[in-house]
Amino acid sequence: MDGPGFSERERTILDGIERDLAGEDALLDRRMRTMRRGLRPWAVPWRGARRHPLRLAAPLLLTASVTLFVLAVAAERPALIWAFAAVWLLTLACLLRMLIGWCRRWAATMARRERRGPAEGQGTTADGPGI
Repeated sequence: MDGPGFSERERTILDGIERDLAGEDALLDRRMRTMRRGLRPWAVPWRGARRHPLRLAAPLLLTASVTLFVLAVAAERPALIWAFAAVWLLTLACLLRMLIGWCRRWAATMARRERRGPAEGQGTTADGPGI
């Protein structure tokens, strides 16, 4: 790097800002440290499918439902229509269960944020803490 480094005062100010930011949002701090994807239901890595079989079952059931629907419309056979209806109900139940789990995780995260209360150092300015 060319040029002078930070002065002691500037390093102190930056350290204070980093502490304030880390203390304000512990969830963000943890995500940044561990690089986890978060609570979005569509951002779940596939390696977790072994622990949560619904993550694997939902796309498979959805594919089976679409396939049975196309076959039932093309062939006009009652057995295929009933098979589609059964698989579609299982698909909806699976998706609903996944949605409930995601909502519970989201609610737990919001409750943890509320319990923490206001973060310390709320009155900091760009010139540094308490100036």
